[in-house]
Amino acid sequence: MLVLLLTLISIYMKTRSGKDTSFKEKLCASSTFSLYLVWITVATITNITAWLVDIKWNGWGVSPQIWTAIAIVVAIIIITVLFQKRFRDILYSAVVLWAFLGILIRHVTIFNSEYPVVLVNIGLEMVIIFVGMIIIARERKFCKYISKSN
Repeated sequence: MLVLLLTLISIYMKTRSGKDTSFKEKLCASSTFSLYLVWITVATITNITAWLVDIKWNGWGVSPQIWTAIAIVVAIIIITVLFQKRFRDILYSAVVLWAFLGILIRHVTIFNSEYPVVLVNIGLEMVIIFVGMIIIARERKFCKYISKSN
């Protein structure tokens, strides 16, 4: 899974490096690999978490709820710093938002909101992702407006 993730990161970087990319190329290549990369990223985090539970890792004495919060914070740093700020990739952010929504729903319905630290953390991270997506969308509209007026 890690080899696949690293390969997709490499392909993603190459598809994002072209300045003179047509709309078709962006739609077919960049969007496709962006979508694939985000799902493999989510799956990798999920698989690592499942493996740690399977080997009964004790988290060096830190509670599982705190480790969940740490994993979510790491994910949000990757999203905001790399995919939102550098690549302006709304699709990647939208899929992570969807995954976080699934985690939130699971914690509310199955765990009966038993872990408030996780719920608050996920809620805050979702707001951060969503605000970042709005900022990117507004910047894109502004840039298109500027280029049309020149």
